[in-house]
Amino acid sequence: MRKLALMLLLMVSTSANATVVVGKVKDIKVFEIDNVNGTFVYMDELPAACGLSNGHKRFVIKGDHPSHDPVLSIVIAAKMSGSDIRVNYKETCNDNSISWDLFDVTLK
Repeated sequence: MRKLALMLLLMVSTSANATVVVGKVKDIKVFEIDNVNGTFVYMDELPAACGLSNGHKRFVIKGDHPSHDPVLSIVIAAKMSGSDIRVNYKETCNDNSISWDLFDVTLK
């Protein structure tokens, strides 16, 4: 019972820190900058990252993240089919100073 309560608390705490947006993938950019690689995914439905005037309407997932390849597959499939994706992004810009940090992606 105690483990179940802890798991539920962690799930609620984690999801409370994410913001949801649903929309179409506008552009995908796979990058390497200073020996760090990853993928930027641009969506018009996202606000400018971290409220910055030069913030892009995109989220980032680093190449060394365990979910990088599945996320890249989902966004490519969505872009090619014109399908919507549901993005939970963290309201932080830690992985790239002008891009939202990704929480999860769902193909709609």
